[in-house]
Amino acid sequence: MDKNMDIKHWTPNQRSTHRASPMLQRNRAKRKRVTQPYPTKPRVIILGAGRPHRGDRPSAVLHTSGEKRVLDWTLGAFNQVMQAEVHFISGYRLDDIVSTYPDIHISVNPNWESQGSLGSLLAAPLNPGQTTYVCYADIVISSDSVRLLSQADGDVNLLADRSWRHRYEGRSDTDLASAEKLCIADNLVVEIGSDIPVEKADGEFVGLVKLSPAAVDHLLEIAESKRQTLGSFGIPRLIQEFQDAGFKVRPIEIEGGWAELNAPQDLARFALGTKADTLERLRPLVRHSCIGEQVTFTVDQWQTD
Repeated sequence: MDKNMDIKHWTPNQRSTHRASPMLQRNRAKRKRVTQPYPTKPRVIILGAGRPHRGDRPSAVLHTSGEKRVLDWTLGAFNQVMQAEVHFISGYRLDDIVSTYPDIHISVNPNWESQGSLGSLLAAPLNPGQTTYVCYADIVISSDSVRLLSQADGDVNLLADRSWRHRYEGRSDTDLASAEKLCIADNLVVEIGSDIPVEKADGEFVGLVKLSPAAVDHLLEIAESKRQTLGSFGIPRLIQEFQDAGFKVRPIEIEGGWAELNAPQDLARFALGTKADTLERLRPLVRHSCIGEQVTFTVDQWQTD
């Protein structure tokens, strides 16, 4: 039997089945497309099947501050912007995810030990014609960043951090080199990958992508025809597949508004906020001084205006 077809999916209503038996129910049927009205709710697919960079617990369930976990930030950010179907793709220490988040849909990539993030995405339940967001499980993201991405038109949009080098201050050259970098020209992503030289990169891929219904339909075609050959790759390879198929990939630029789990100082900056965030929080509170309204803009807006 083709192990790549041995993909397990279950919903919150099936939690009792999972807990009653150590053996998960198996869905051995190939995923078939069903003719039905296109869903109105977007779908959020969170990729968290692999081992964490540090420690032995899944990244999604680690605490960042107080009782708030990494996945809580992502769920909260999306909940503030939209009503969406959340599907978590698991593998490593599945029970930790199931017990901590009993109310979300979970699918399992049975080949998580040998595959990359793209392999996990190709194991996810995809609906034809449904706007879909794809997000890494080891990042935290703000609602402002999600909102900005949700407002973007086009078939393939991804969050890009232009000020990414500042986030790597005090970190090793290895961290800098291994970042998933991208090159931008004419407001399009023209190259993406960790192999891009640091001095050539225009920004860093944040780890969050928005796919239009047309892009999702193409992703389904990729899942049917290239699952085995592309399973070991990461999401940058998927972006290249879209580009090869003629899709325009647009960067939605942010500065801050996210953090990676493997960088403690990054998480601290995200949780505490920037100086601008602090001033904005203080503005309605001060009585004997005045904090003016802030104006924000991207690097591109500054250069073109």
